[in-house]
Amino acid sequence: MSSVVRPASAPTPLRPADKERLAEISFKDRFKLVELKCRRLCQEMHVPFLDQKMYEKFLYSIKTEDGLYKLCLLTQYLIEHKKRTLAVLKLIHRREIVVMCIYALTNDYTKGAITTMEVQSKVIRLLQTLRKVTLNLVVGIQDWRELLTRPYPFMFQGMNYLLKVMADNYLITQSYLNHALPLQLYDYPLCSHFSSLSSLSQVGADMSKSNKAFISYPLAGSRKAMGNTISNSYRNELRRAEAYIKQEQSVQQKLMGELLELSVNDCFVPILRVPGIPDCMTGIRVTTRAWVERLQAALKQNFDAVSMPPETLFGMIAAGVDNTMDSYEYGEESSDEYEDEYDVEEDEDDDD
Repeated sequence: MSSVVRPASAPTPLRPADKERLAEISFKDRFKLVELKCRRLCQEMHVPFLDQKMYEKFLYSIKTEDGLYKLCLLTQYLIEHKKRTLAVLKLIHRREIVVMCIYALTNDYTKGAITTMEVQSKVIRLLQTLRKVTLNLVVGIQDWRELLTRPYPFMFQGMNYLLKVMADNYLITQSYLNHALPLQLYDYPLCSHFSSLSSLSQVGADMSKSNKAFISYPLAGSRKAMGNTISNSYRNELRRAEAYIKQEQSVQQKLMGELLELSVNDCFVPILRVPGIPDCMTGIRVTTRAWVERLQAALKQNFDAVSMPPETLFGMIAAGVDNTMDSYEYGEESSDEYEDEYDVEEDEDDDD
C-alpha cells in the first residue's frame, strides 16, 4: 500500500485560551478583527463575487454574539480550505515537473537525440514517480472537496486539473513515445494494468520461457528480475483513482447542468459549506438581475466546454502544451529529486 499525503483535518472550535483572550477585547473590536481576517482570506483564496456578497448579507451585517460565532466558523473553514488548497497545489507543482521531463524526453526521442533504450529507461522511472504523485493528488482533491457544497473543479492556470491530467495522457499517447512504450495512459492514467512498469520495455522483445523478465538497463541498481511487484491492494487503489479521474468530465457536466437549472430560478450555490447560512446547500436566491446574468453566462460557457467529446476537450487542453514542448529541457537532477522523494521502487507484492 502506498503512503498517501493527506491534508490537514477538519476545522476545530476555538480553544479555551483563545476564548479568554477574545473576552478581554470589546465585542465591536472582536467582530471587526474576525471580519477583517475573513475578508483577507476571501481575497487570498479568490472566493467568488457572489459568495462574498452572501457573506455580507448573512454574516458581516449580523453584529451579534451569534453572528460573531458564525463568522468565526466561516473563518475556520476558510483557513482549512486554504490549507487543503495549498496541499493540492504543492502536489500539482511536483507532478508538473515530472510531466515536463517526460515531454522533454519525448521531444528528444522524436528528434533522434536519444535511443529507444535510453527513453525507455528514463521514462519508466518518471512514470513510477508520476503514478505515485498523481495518486496523492487525487486523494488531495477528494479531501479538498469535502469542505465544498458540490464537487467543484480544482482550477490550475485556468484549467480543471483533473481534466488536465487526462489531457497530458492524451498528448503522451498520441506522441512518438508510444512507439517505444505502449503506455495506454488515456485508458489507464495510473498504469494500473501493468504489474510492473519496468516490463513495458520488454513488449515486442524475445521473451524467455521464465515467468520473469530480465532487464539490462539501470532502474535503481544492477540487472534484476522484475515480476509482479505491486500488491493487489495497491492496484485497487490505483484503479479507484483512475476511475475518479476518468469520470471527472461527466461529474462536471452534471454539476454545470444542475447549477444552470438553479440559475434559471435566480439561485446560486456557494463554494464552501458555510454553517449558519440558510439554503447554503440547496441554493440562495439572487435579487440583482445583472449578477444573475453574469452567473448564467459563466455557467453556460463552462457547460459547453465540459460537454465536448472527450477527445476534442482533451485535445484542446493538450494543444497548449504541445505548442511549447520544444522549450522543455530534461533535467536529470530535477527528475532524480522527485524520484527519491516518492521512492520510485515499486511496492513488493505482499498478497498471497
